[in-house]
Amino acid sequence: MSLATTRRPAASVDRGATRGADRAARSADSLADPLADPVFAERYRAMQARDARFDGQFITGVHSTGIYCRPSCPAVAPKPSNVSFYRTAAAAHEAGLRACKRCLPDAVPGSPEWDLDDDLAARAMRLIADGVVEREGVPGLAARLGYTPRHLTRVLTAELGAGPLALARAHRAQTARALLTSTALPVADIAFASGFGSVRQFNDTVRAVYERSPLELRAAAHARGARGRTDAAAPAAAATA
Repeated sequence: MSLATTRRPAASVDRGATRGADRAARSADSLADPLADPVFAERYRAMQARDARFDGQFITGVHSTGIYCRPSCPAVAPKPSNVSFYRTAAAAHEAGLRACKRCLPDAVPGSPEWDLDDDLAARAMRLIADGVVEREGVPGLAARLGYTPRHLTRVLTAELGAGPLALARAHRAQTARALLTSTALPVADIAFASGFGSVRQFNDTVRAVYERSPLELRAAAHARGARGRTDAAAPAAAATA
């Protein structure tokens, strides 16, 4: 008698359980490598590029420092494992993070604080006027502002048309011109009072900026003053004639 061949019935596949396992595996992969999540990866790339177009679209939370930032924050990009992204600054704050003092993520769009480059240029010019470049150089100026010299130079060139050295030189020249035309101080005293390291540097800078020597600037100012006094005296003389 022939025996009928029997087959073990195939194990039934629980497709719901399989999908759940797949989701769990993907979730584990995302935890191991956050960049495996395409949304996270896109935002992280925008943050790395400091792309200001993404400001207002999401907030970057940095857990290693406990702060939250705009995507365009100039700070060094943290590791992906230290980053979370939030829809709003309020959500980041609720998560226990504090606002970055460099990029001011709590600022209102359209406010002066929101325009980081304009604010940086204004703060840089105040320090330049205070003589920081002469005392500490461009690296010292950049360090005071919390940026790299390269980034500072790029922003000032874009906002004001010149880098920090040229702006400091122009400010020294303006101070020198004011002293030349409004005081009787010797030229050498004016040179050092204006922040120049030598009289020669003073002469070369004033001539480059104003296309006149310091003495020519002073003479021209005195000539204008004399003409003004003569013009003012003429009507009075005519009235008494």
